[in-house]
Amino acid sequence: MSFGKKGGGSAPQYSKFKDTPWITQGREIADIGGKGVLNNYNKVNVFDDATKASLDARNNDVYQRAFGDMERQYNNIMNKYAASNYNRFGTLNATAPYYNTDNYQRDFQRQMNDLAYNKAINYDKLVDNELQRRYKTLDMFGNMYGYGQTPHSVDIANWNTTNTNKDLAMQYANNSGGGSFLQSFLAPLSIASSGGIM
Repeated sequence: MSFGKKGGGSAPQYSKFKDTPWITQGREIADIGGKGVLNNYNKVNVFDDATKASLDARNNDVYQRAFGDMERQYNNIMNKYAASNYNRFGTLNATAPYYNTDNYQRDFQRQMNDLAYNKAINYDKLVDNELQRRYKTLDMFGNMYGYGQTPHSVDIANWNTTNTNKDLAMQYANNSGGGSFLQSFLAPLSIASSGGIM
């Protein structure tokens, strides 16, 4: 094809990238990831009433089981002390048996205090575990959104191809429509130089 000569056909077109099932899947996963991030990023550190109630219930369950175990153990040991002391001394109020019983009761009270302290520590652990789960979920959505980089790069390549094809079509139209783009650009100057414009 030469400049200045009308030709048949149309401007050559570059082919666009085609979506493959893998690219389409990546686009869908990225969409789910993006929605997941938008729906969760501002809720990570916010515990609603239902979440607080669930954490309290789990913590209380653990505490009640531990308390029940300690209470059964306490009753069993106190009953053994009572039977042993009564068999040895014929009474429960003698000094020697009372001393042993009193020591065990003091030890049990310390254990109960520790249990209450451990209940508070366990609640903090439950809160930390819940936060960790939420941040991991948010990270998962972020990773899913990142899978969209492949479809995005295909979209950018197609956008570039579309623009290149527009440029080619314009160049073809200028070249096949009666002269080159440069000739059509210089045409007003040639008219002026020949005295056609006063």
